[in-house]
Amino acid sequence: MTNFDYSTRSLRGEKCHDYWSSIIAERLIPAAGRFDRASDFQASLSGHELGPLTVCRLSANEHEFRRTASHVRTSTQDDIVFALMQAGSAKMSQNGVDAVLGAGDIVLYDSARPFEHHLSPESMLLIRIGRRHLAARFPRFEDMMSIQIDGHQSIGRVLRCMAEEAWHLDDDAAPGPCRSRFAWSFLDMLSACLERMAGDLRQPESARYRKLFLKAQSHISERLHEVGLCAEDIADALYVSSRTLARAFAHHDCSVSKSIWELRLKSGYALLNERRVAQISDAAFQTGFNDLSHFSRLFKRRFGKRPSDVLRSGA
Repeated sequence: MTNFDYSTRSLRGEKCHDYWSSIIAERLIPAAGRFDRASDFQASLSGHELGPLTVCRLSANEHEFRRTASHVRTSTQDDIVFALMQAGSAKMSQNGVDAVLGAGDIVLYDSARPFEHHLSPESMLLIRIGRRHLAARFPRFEDMMSIQIDGHQSIGRVLRCMAEEAWHLDDDAAPGPCRSRFAWSFLDMLSACLERMAGDLRQPESARYRKLFLKAQSHISERLHEVGLCAEDIADALYVSSRTLARAFAHHDCSVSKSIWELRLKSGYALLNERRVAQISDAAFQTGFNDLSHFSRLFKRRFGKRPSDVLRSGA
């Protein structure tokens, strides 16, 4: 088992900030730190490996960490981090969802997506979890990122107690096989908690899917000229998984690909009908078609008219 203990006690100024950012990148997730340059920043991070988990305790003055799209592109890390605020406060934002944490609150965030964290933790437990371990137990876990879990109520209280026990299970507290079994039990409990929350949040989930659907529709409309526009591109741009995007469209009884083609054709119709183009080929190319005959064939099938008919009879 690997133990670690880092502190900025002997450092000041830029050296302290740089050191802390490097430690967070090494032990948790690469991200850009922001600090009050006038403050005497102090922080510590200690922890150990627990089976497939890395368990840490963080204490620090107020600061920020932001993981950008650039960090995501240049990093191969895609772990999930479980955060339990024991004392202090934080605002953790990801996928357009803000979680404001006080003592006892829990949240999960995804290192494969950008995030912004404003932290002021007197004591905060962080547990790094391999993505595949959580996905094997609860495939819809990505929908639960940044959703706050109350560690004082029901199953959340059990989860909080298990996380705190995970912190105490070092070399002296239990033999290796015991620690490993506890880690797998923690993952099972976390998955059960997420599954229960997903059921409880069914209605808000529909609202989130509607919001994502509308954002995706807007993104498609702005990029209709891109011939190769696809679901993966849209999901990446909106910082969600392809599966989550597909579910948002399924809630509206359609697929991403069909919506792209529908918006291409409707935009082409508007260009022709309003005579914003002089040539049919202009309408085709501006809406992402690189084959004029393909555009004309789909257009006739969709609207029952040829593009030339609409252009001649347009307003």
